Amino acid sequence: MRKLLVTTAAIAAVIGGTGLTVASAVASSSGLVYSGCENGATRTPFRVYTSKVPTCPQGAWHVSWNQDGQPGPQGPAGATGATGDTGPAGATGAAGPQGPSGVVATTTQDFPGPTEIATGGGFVANSTQVGTVDLPAGTYLVSVTAKATPNASGDTAQIFPQFFVYTQPKSSSFAGDVLNAGAGELEPDGTNHDSYYSGTTVITLSGPTTINLYAFGYDSDTGAGSYVLDDLTFTAVQLQTS
Repeated sequence: MRKLLVTTAAIAAVIGGTGLTVASAVASSSGLVYSGCENGATRTPFRVYTSKVPTCPQGAWHVSWNQDGQPGPQGPAGATGATGDTGPAGATGAAGPQGPSGVVATTTQDFPGPTEIATGGGFVANSTQVGTVDLPAGTYLVSVTAKATPNASGDTAQIFPQFFVYTQPKSSSFAGDVLNAGAGELEPDGTNHDSYYSGTTVITLSGPTTINLYAFGYDSDTGAGSYVLDDLTFTAVQLQTS
């Protein structure tokens, strides 16, 4: 058996020239399928069927073919087309969210010594005011750093310097106390070890405020004494919070 691939137009030409009839076409996955019988001796025209597979008489053989031929191989890829024109600029996007907090301003005040600071007794009565700093409303990272040494007599027996930051003048209620720095014992004279004390905190001021700085300490062996404050530095970093 052999298969022929012909077009509908070619079939119509054969049928038209021989007066043969064609049954109604049937569809397949590849289009119409045609069947028929061919006389092998005389090569006479054959009847064409599209709705059944015929039984060929003696001396003829069965042939069939599809209306559509098998797909050919895929052709080579075409050349890349030219780049199109640049489109118009898009609209400006909305503003992004607020970034993280930043620094608005920094205030630094240095209070150099030497200043002799009494120790022992009550804070309100015996503490020494080192100075003041005026700040506008805002949120601040505040810090205080101080350097202390023994007094002229060299008394260092269990003396513990302390430093305080207040948002109002000192009082017995301790209202406005926002930072206390210090707890270490004063280094003895002649050791070549300077004594440093520091502390940091965050405060929020609702309006213009005068910051009050105090120095104090206690003397655990006699209950009263003194030390020398060589230097105290106050720093306030105003933070952007919104």
